[in-house]
Amino acid sequence: MIRQTYAATDLVGALRLALQVGREESREPNKNLIILDDATRSAWVPQANALKQLGPELARMFKVTHYNLTEGRNQTNDAVLDVAPVGGLVRVKFDSDFRADVRSFGRRRTQRVQWTVDDKAARRCNSGPVRR
Repeated sequence: MIRQTYAATDLVGALRLALQVGREESREPNKNLIILDDATRSAWVPQANALKQLGPELARMFKVTHYNLTEGRNQTNDAVLDVAPVGGLVRVKFDSDFRADVRSFGRRRTQRVQWTVDDKAARRCNSGPVRR
């Protein structure tokens, strides 16, 4: 079993672990490797050369099946990349201003950022557009 984490996508690392498991499990002649992912370019493209090298070895050891869980769906990913105080100082008993770098990756759509404090909408909020 390969444990999941919240770290960056490491397909090469996961596939190397699968190869290790396949080598260690010599009693099972029919091995299957099932890949479940969202097929994001950011996961596959940076690792393309290493994946091309691993592919033939994986194909010799396993019957490989890839399920793209987002195929046919419009995929988007909204992210808050940074939140920082505008004045450099945050005080408890005085108003504090914050700036957020919010980005949207994927299909263009109308979006709005809602600031909340203790699960209530912030009183004053100057929200700019979400950047692409």
